Amino acid sequence: LDDPNSKLNAWIVIFYHEFPFSKDDKYLLQTVADYEAQVMAYLKFIEKLHGKNKITQRFNEATQSVASKVKKEKTFDLIFHIEKGIALLMPALALAIMSFYIFNMKENPLPGSVFSLGWNYFMVIMVPITLFLLVYSDEDRISTGCIGGPIIGAILAAIIYYAFYFLISMPIVLTILFAVPLVYLGINIFTSSQLDNSLLAQINNRIGGKPTAEQIKYTFGKVNSVTDHTSNTINMYSDVRRKARMRVWRIAISAAIVFSVLLLFILYFDARFESLFDEIGTVYDWLYAKAEYIVTELTNFVKSLF
Repeated sequence: LDDPNSKLNAWIVIFYHEFPFSKDDKYLLQTVADYEAQVMAYLKFIEKLHGKNKITQRFNEATQSVASKVKKEKTFDLIFHIEKGIALLMPALALAIMSFYIFNMKENPLPGSVFSLGWNYFMVIMVPITLFLLVYSDEDRISTGCIGGPIIGAILAAIIYYAFYFLISMPIVLTILFAVPLVYLGINIFTSSQLDNSLLAQINNRIGGKPTAEQIKYTFGKVNSVTDHTSNTINMYSDVRRKARMRVWRIAISAAIVFSVLLLFILYFDARFESLFDEIGTVYDWLYAKAEYIVTELTNFVKSLF
């Protein structure tokens, strides 16, 4: 029974062949479903004769592989849902720390004039705005981006600063303004599946269903692995989940960075944290000096080779 081409198997298969001269429809294979039903009947019969024969084992491997892959995908889906909670916890924690600090500060530490910040602050806003206008402007309007970009960036920088300056004096309003989009983001991420349910439905429909052509080929040793439409669908579903994970983490990390930068921006002007930033500046200068030394040494080494 282990050899599909054996004389015993050839004799057994005769009883599951089509008999075109019969007047009984049960002996006619008119559709693919009829053929599949006969294959299943043959496999069940030889399983009764010898349950551990290689043909039956290969058939079970082929059909159970789909169920095993689906089970694995469902486990990954569960992990993804847990990841979403962890990812959203990052910006929520950053916002909570910033709000706690603002609620407990005695006075606004930020300078009253935006010009007290120096050109470094303006450059952070002006450069991206200018580059955006240059990239997306028409060819005959490049000069507009070169001139208008810095102007728009400077105005926008001043508006952002003064808006934030007055809002931190109203901690409840500021917290609500940041919390509302964060809550909306969390609801959107958890209520929408982020995954392709239609692909998952296609996969689930194959579990316990009729064997595919590739599974039958694998059963009788015609191919060495099962790579059918279901396997491809599972791979597509996995790819959709991977992209959804990247999207969730990208949004969560970006939001956490924004809240953290805003908090550091306020702390920088708080006299109580002046020594802390002096220490950070000292460490930065040390790292910069080390990096400069290493680059110089590498440059000299490369020059010596030539």
